[in-house]
Amino acid sequence: MPRAPLLRFRTAIERGASVAQGFEAIAVGSDRWASGARRVVHRVRAGAALQDAVDAWANEERDPSVRLLADALAISAATGGSHLRAVDAV
Repeated sequence: MPRAPLLRFRTAIERGASVAQGFEAIAVGSDRWASGARRVVHRVRAGAALQDAVDAWANEERDPSVRLLADALAISAATGGSHLRAVDAV
């Protein structure tokens, strides 16, 4: 699991950013996760629901940690749980 992108995401959420802004924090990198995060941000700006954009990314990637993050965020959103705790579980 790539630690640097996940840490950027977690730090943004911890500082009060929205989940969408957390993906913007990942997008500034130059790794594969950054590329995927840019696609998430682009889809959201084009009108897609955030979870739909995250799920689309997870379906495009072979990295199981992307699917794990997508599922953790979906569960936290559906249950009203903490996104920060969801990220920590990844």
